[in-house]
Amino acid sequence: MFFIGGLIIGAIIASTLLKNPAPMQVAAPTMEVLQGYGITEHQGLLPAQIFTWQNVFTLKGLIFFVIGGFLVGFGTRYAGVVLQVIRLRAWLCCNGHL
Repeated sequence: MFFIGGLIIGAIIASTLLKNPAPMQVAAPTMEVLQGYGITEHQGLLPAQIFTWQNVFTLKGLIFFVIGGFLVGFGTRYAGVVLQVIRLRAWLCCNGHL
């Protein structure tokens, strides 16, 4: 319950106090690459050509959201395992002389 409350309070703080009214700045080479992919809107954080409800139910949306979500999830889990091994090695290096 405290976790959900913290999420809500953090979202309110981020959307009101930490809001940046300046337009999003995208580097020119990045804009050229994105235009090659068919993404021409650079006004916000999420391009409308990708993140719309109509794209969710297409093949591109399936690949982008579902398979991409699995890759992010498994990558996060793999990174956690790697960090645990690195921590163990670091602990052994620091305390191995005892």
